[in-house]
Amino acid sequence: MTGPEAHASPFASERRRRPLLRRLFYREDAFDVLGPAELTALFEAFACVVRLHPVILYWVHRLGAREYLVSSFRHRSMVKYSELEVVHVTPDEIGYYRLPGARIGGGGRVEPGLYSLAIQAPGGRRHDLRIRKCDHGQLHLDEVCERPERDAASFQSLPRHTLDRSKFAAEMATIVERALEWDYQRALLGEPDPFTEAEWGEVTRKCAGLSPRADAFLAEIRRRDRSRRVHP
Repeated sequence: MTGPEAHASPFASERRRRPLLRRLFYREDAFDVLGPAELTALFEAFACVVRLHPVILYWVHRLGAREYLVSSFRHRSMVKYSELEVVHVTPDEIGYYRLPGARIGGGGRVEPGLYSLAIQAPGGRRHDLRIRKCDHGQLHLDEVCERPERDAASFQSLPRHTLDRSKFAAEMATIVERALEWDYQRALLGEPDPFTEAEWGEVTRKCAGLSPRADAFLAEIRRRDRSRRVHP
């Protein structure tokens, strides 16, 4: 595994602040408006860690090779939407869907139970999903299913709302950091490294420079894994 300093960071584009009036009008938290190159790099880092950490990142579900459904949120800017909405992530667009009972701005209430829902993805793709809300509030994707014609009425179509990719960037970065934190904890405990050198090379290349926290995890993982190989 090579160090973060060995690669030019793709997360270095100039950032602009979201206009104040828009933040006030839409009750948005302040967030940086990222450039196309940085948004692309963030998606690649996100996709990489989700592929390598499917159990750790259990609330991020792959719908296809480059499509993901996020059913819970960790960053403070998004946490109020947990238990109410799900987010659909693709390389070029991000959309969100309010479950029945949810209201704009993180309001309303979604009752516990199993929901058969249809979401329309970019390009006309449709996903028929069974999403469960547990009694403790967590949303889980139970099934991505083929919808039989006779069962069409049981799937409720949810309207798609476009989400600014920059607004969701902090949540995606938090997901990447959570995966790297698990890798750090694994190295700290001396557990075996589950990834190949090629996989670590990909993680380092795509995640280095994402944030000071991500870089700190990468550096410590590298140091501990190398030390263990030298001193078994």
